[in-house]
Amino acid sequence: MWVCVAPPGPDAAVAREAAGQLVRLDLGPPTRVLGSAEPAGPGTVSLRLVEVPAQVHEPFYGVIANPLLWFVQHRLYGLALEPALGRAEHAAWEQGYLAANQLVADAVAEQVDRAGGQATVLLHDYHFYLVGDPLRQRYPRLLRRCRSGCRRRCSPQCCCATAQARFLPVPEVAGRARRSVLGRGAGWQVP
Repeated sequence: MWVCVAPPGPDAAVAREAAGQLVRLDLGPPTRVLGSAEPAGPGTVSLRLVEVPAQVHEPFYGVIANPLLWFVQHRLYGLALEPALGRAEHAAWEQGYLAANQLVADAVAEQVDRAGGQATVLLHDYHFYLVGDPLRQRYPRLLRRCRSGCRRRCSPQCCCATAQARFLPVPEVAGRARRSVLGRGAGWQVP
């Protein structure tokens, strides 16, 4: 099962209709939502779509995750001069990134509850740096596994990204990202 953000538009409409339940998607071709009576095939994935309102999604995705954290994670900033964060980025952090990560953490927690409190949780990439902490607080014994199945911290890329994050001019951004990524209880999967 895959928990993912449903951006405003058709994906959000499907999320709204599903009302917190899983959506089965046939990856096709063509890609389509399966009805409840349709059998699952080899290209079927179960999704928990998290609707993120437009006023949260844009600052989350369009200001913080992609234009800022992507470059941090991939070590593409010239740290002596950038990134330069102003009021807009601070507001996007508060009103977008924090809010979207909390919505995703809540949805993952619901899925873990439905699994009886036992689950393997892989958090994928820089979009969800802050999902680990609330999950860890609620489920201190969640099993942590990498793609390879080992029980250790996952990607060195995430470790590099959190080391890089310390150079962000907002201590809260750096500190929360490092604690969430490097803390115990949720694995990280990066490409």
